[in-house]
Amino acid sequence: MSLTETILGTIKPEPELFCHIDGTPYFTPYHHPLHTLPHIPGLKGDKQFQTITVISLPSTPGVPVTREVLEKVIRAYLHEDDVLCPGLMQNIVLRSQNHGTGLVLEESVLEWISQSTQFALVVIDKTINLAQKCSSCSSKIIKLKWPFLEITGSYLYRSENGDSKTGLYPVYRLYPDTSKAFVLGCYPVHDGSGGYSMLNKVDGDGNLMIPVPSRMYSMNRRGSLQGLRLGVKDIFDVEGLPTKAGSRVFAHLNGRFPKQETAPSLIILEEAGAVIVGKVKTSHPFSPRADGCQSCGSSSSGSASAIASYDWLDFSVGSDTDGSIRHPAAIAGIYGVRPTHGLVSTKSVLPALPWVDTVGILARSIDTVKRVMQIWSSEQREKHARLTTLLVPSDDMGNLQQDIKDLFLNFLEDASRAAKINVKKVNISEIVATQVDIIGEDEIPKAIGAWQWKDFGKGIYERYQSRHEGRLPPLGHLVREAFKVAQQEEWDEEKFRRYVELTALEWLPTYREQKLNDISIPLGRHTNPLGPYVPASIGGCPHLVIPIGQVPFHSLLSQRMEMQTICVSLVGPPGTDLSIIGVMLRLKEEEVIKAVQTGGEAFKHQGAALLDENPAT
Repeated sequence: MSLTETILGTIKPEPELFCHIDGTPYFTPYHHPLHTLPHIPGLKGDKQFQTITVISLPSTPGVPVTREVLEKVIRAYLHEDDVLCPGLMQNIVLRSQNHGTGLVLEESVLEWISQSTQFALVVIDKTINLAQKCSSCSSKIIKLKWPFLEITGSYLYRSENGDSKTGLYPVYRLYPDTSKAFVLGCYPVHDGSGGYSMLNKVDGDGNLMIPVPSRMYSMNRRGSLQGLRLGVKDIFDVEGLPTKAGSRVFAHLNGRFPKQETAPSLIILEEAGAVIVGKVKTSHPFSPRADGCQSCGSSSSGSASAIASYDWLDFSVGSDTDGSIRHPAAIAGIYGVRPTHGLVSTKSVLPALPWVDTVGILARSIDTVKRVMQIWSSEQREKHARLTTLLVPSDDMGNLQQDIKDLFLNFLEDASRAAKINVKKVNISEIVATQVDIIGEDEIPKAIGAWQWKDFGKGIYERYQSRHEGRLPPLGHLVREAFKVAQQEEWDEEKFRRYVELTALEWLPTYREQKLNDISIPLGRHTNPLGPYVPASIGGCPHLVIPIGQVPFHSLLSQRMEMQTICVSLVGPPGTDLSIIGVMLRLKEEEVIKAVQTGGEAFKHQGAALLDENPAT
């Protein structure tokens, strides 16, 4: 055997197809067919891929399907599903939503199909009856002798097993990750394992391409999340994908190999119909808001950035220890939920501090939040306490800019009226002053660093040094300093259980470049000694971030007035997650809150005059 033959013999092309249909990039993996059918006479697939779309027709006994009904269904598909396009409807399959209902196609439907240049071939399910006058149909119409599968959506098809079978393969639309929010895009391998495969594809600008499936694929699945797409923070294990936790050192030591199982918190979402499209970063992607160059903070920042950036993503899953969901959600102007501690499993999720670690969600609407939280809460006993009083910390009210204060006070008034809840202002500083055993802010970061050093940091140091001639691992400054302090102090279990949470700062969103942050001016000086996140974390309480409006500020980069979203948050007693969400749904019905949009502004502002009034700089 020659050297050339030896080299060529090792080449194995990946079973992946990339193409453009109607000018849009698509991707199809053909490792395994998603569905396999008996051979359909007249359906020319050969070994080359062709497009086909399965359309599910509404069925009412005794009411025939007209041309108008079919056209309406097709328009609805194209409107509701961003993956579908006319080019994927070269061949179509018509099937009844309910087999055995005696659905009849009116003569006008068959005549339109026969005369249309849009369709090359139309396959009709056995359970659908043709109008009596149309017994002689165009050659482009094929009537099956067997019921078609209960599936919907667009596929690529080709002949399989010597033309005895027809294989249907999924079609994914490729979207560029322009905000740099994702670590990787992924898709289900459909081999029966429940695992995923990573897509290694970038566009001409170096943006990762994220494969997004048709929403129609889940139309026939049971579950309240059918058709929804989600991104997953890269500390959650997903079968078939690596977990790198936003660290090159961690990836080098632990994250290069695909995981063997998926986190239970994600499995329950998949079973309800949601689809994972990729893993998102833990630190500093771009925020799409305002001038587009700000940071979303940490560490569920990729989760926040992706939701604020992309209409094709419905929600994202993150984790929260010291505000890692709530802080990015507030910066990005989206809804963020830290559920009751222990409500959602943290198995197969990299821990930060187990006593307060919580799995949560980020989304653009309270309706999506409700759907996901109902799935996560399905096996928990909800405390249906009626929320009668809203306690509002007054410590920082005097430090807020006037336009922000007005926005906040108006929200409180509207919320009190709509939800029939009393509002009571409390001064946290005065309450804390009466306590003799309050947690010191300087001690709390030490506790987290100490626990992380004890749990896995020390092991990472030792493993890295053993492989790199005693060199220290190149960790970030904050982590390195925290581990350094942890090595210098002795920490017993009492200290670990006492100090459990970092206190966050309430600043305008920071830029990714530190020099710009040095000249930023905060929204208002923070005087509340507990901060916005500490009570919920320590108490294990549900905590919901809610966008309520936006104010103008002068961007240091664009040198023009931009809009910054303002959020409030609501903390309730443990176990009242759905009760709090119920209050927010009432506010939505009364138009006190609403869904936010993607892009530079979370809300559409009324007129340019707004940008000239009381700008925040």
